[in-house]
Amino acid sequence: MKDRFMDIFVERLWQRVQRYIVDEQFGAARTTLETLLSRAPGDLQARLLLSSVLLKLGLLRDACAHLLIAARELPDDAATIQRVAYCLHQVGE
Repeated sequence: MKDRFMDIFVERLWQRVQRYIVDEQFGAARTTLETLLSRAPGDLQARLLLSSVLLKLGLLRDACAHLLIAARELPDDAATIQRVAYCLHQVGE
């Protein structure tokens, strides 16, 4: 039951983040993604999206910090590895 509740909670956070990004409410998207990551710190997609949101907010160092965390937690998936490497390259890391 607890896992089901957590899944629903996380899904609602994702929906909220998507709405915030569409509405260009990047501060709210940041807060929601940080909440999501506090519940699921290993969520690589959330971390990558947060780094993009931080870049939109002009917070390059914070974005880089999240990309570097993502780089240390890469799955065995070539597409994800390429995406993280590309993002790191784009910010000069």
